[in-house]
Amino acid sequence: MPLTQLPSPDEPAVLVYMDGQNHGPMSRRVLQAKVQSGEIASSEHFWWQGMDGWLKIADHPELFDGLAPAPAAQQPPNNLATVRLSAVDVAAAAAAAAEAQQAQQAEAAAAPMPAAETVMVQTPHPAAAGPLPSAGEAAAASGAAPASSEVMPPADMAPAESAPAESAPAAASSQAAASPAALAPATEDDRLDAVFGELVQRSWDMVTEREFAGHVDEVFLGAVITATLDNGFSLIDLNSDGDHHYLRFENLDDNTRTIFRLRHLTGDIVTSKVLGQQASVVIGYGEKSENISNVISALKAEFKSGFIFNPEPGTITVDGDLTSGYVYAQVDLYLNINDYISDDYKTDYGKLNEHVGATQHALRKYLRGRFA
Repeated sequence: MPLTQLPSPDEPAVLVYMDGQNHGPMSRRVLQAKVQSGEIASSEHFWWQGMDGWLKIADHPELFDGLAPAPAAQQPPNNLATVRLSAVDVAAAAAAAAEAQQAQQAEAAAAPMPAAETVMVQTPHPAAAGPLPSAGEAAAASGAAPASSEVMPPADMAPAESAPAESAPAAASSQAAASPAALAPATEDDRLDAVFGELVQRSWDMVTEREFAGHVDEVFLGAVITATLDNGFSLIDLNSDGDHHYLRFENLDDNTRTIFRLRHLTGDIVTSKVLGQQASVVIGYGEKSENISNVISALKAEFKSGFIFNPEPGTITVDGDLTSGYVYAQVDLYLNINDYISDDYKTDYGKLNEHVGATQHALRKYLRGRFA
């Protein structure tokens, strides 16, 4: 059904339900910007004064009629995220520097050398190869032009014939300096940077695990709200003391109600690692009764007779609210939150919808059977 009587573009009148709580009020223009930036998903629900119930943003594109496309929101820098990325990228930067250094050394080794230097580099150690060859012999063996009066060495170099025999080991040392072994310090530096990056990454993984253990019940609560709204109910009450969460919904078409009480049993990371994310849940279904006084009297009689015991999982109990005139059938259950919420906060709405709907169906049949 199209929306009517839209608030003005800049009137702060719109509330958005997200992550288990209301956000706003905000204007339609601000909401458009938050949806475009991804801060608010189009699957979330909105409401303003005068609407009959909460509606999904994606189902009502006319919500943004008459608004120019909002520019992409600029997210402020996050210091923690900056530190995290910088530490992880240290290894990559060090590897790039080492690679550039190796390329420079390889290019220097491949450059042509003067004839006199060629004699020294290619000369074996005297103890292993006997007398040194002459400059001309060495040049001929290497394919270079023989040294003569026409081919003069650089001004700062002595003629090849004057090179002492002891210079051969020194040349061998300079050759070894360009070998891979000479790059060991740079490689070790790269390795240590990579180890440090892994430590930082693992630290963030642990922070994420702790946050998930402490907040997954709130995420699950938001998923329950979405699933119940999808089943045709509107949220009319929400209370929480941090450990116990209470929700009440009403179907505005037939005035039936659903209640949902949740207590997270494994809120610390150690317990959740062993048992998983467990929750104690009470789901109730209620209908308005014209004879609520008689219903409550019957319930009191059952209680005095000992008919009602301490509830166990799967036990259906009945209760009445004299003020509102509603009578409820409710059941105690234990749920594994991991069945619905993954470690990356992805929600299996299909499974949750099916489980909530099946429970409501069973309670409805029981309640109508008791008080038909």
